[in-house]
Amino acid sequence: MLTDSWFLSPDQKLSELGSKFTQVYNYQLTYAATNTFLSFYSAGRNLTQEQFKQLSSLKPVHADDVLHLFNVFGVRSEEDEKMSSIMVKYWTNFAKYGHPSPFLRQNITTWKHYSGDKRYMELSLKPTLKQNIEEERMTFWQKMVWNERESKLGDSSLMRRIIDAVLHGLRIK
Repeated sequence: MLTDSWFLSPDQKLSELGSKFTQVYNYQLTYAATNTFLSFYSAGRNLTQEQFKQLSSLKPVHADDVLHLFNVFGVRSEEDEKMSSIMVKYWTNFAKYGHPSPFLRQNITTWKHYSGDKRYMELSLKPTLKQNIEEERMTFWQKMVWNERESKLGDSSLMRRIIDAVLHGLRIK
């Protein structure tokens, strides 16, 4: 519930709105690496081994993707190294070319932008382009939160200025 309300639902709404004006490359990390921020989130909770094991099934957790881009802990498994290589290739391509997979010869899954198809890349050892991330849950949040907020905005020119401000760091005039 917290992940949806704080991260996933707002992320998907921003992807949806932003994709009307620019190319958005959305992803969901599903690879559960050796190293994780899970310990950080569970610190001070005096969990039993069984409870921690159950919590571990929630991996990856928020910000674990950063651990693939920067080797913070210094020790990685062979699979972790492979995942890191995949992510670094996508992120480097995006920084250099404005697209995470601009060349077919790089032997990586082609990452298409979000668009009206609500595409996203599931980042795992075998990245897969998918659609409608957590569709049932996002439908719930659309009905519970976003429909009302969007109806209050109404004016599409105001929506355009808000999105421009978010995407470009500009002030709303």
